[in-house]
Amino acid sequence: HTKAICGADNIKNEIELYRDLIAFVHDQTVRYMSERVRIDEIVVKIEESLPDILKDGRKQQFYGTIEWSVR
Repeated sequence: HTKAICGADNIKNEIELYRDLIAFVHDQTVRYMSERVRIDEIVVKIEESLPDILKDGRKQQFYGTIEWSVR
């Protein structure tokens, strides 16, 4: 686990970023699957295109990975 998040605004921000990360991975996976891109290539494409704001802090891949989510 990570450090506790304090403050309603901080909690809301973290949850929204986490939601955005999940949506980004899902949407890009579906997009690339529709284009018949291979799973291994999808993982790389998503990891390379992940917006910086979704890579930092608590959004690091602790309890799941992009690779696992794509598969």
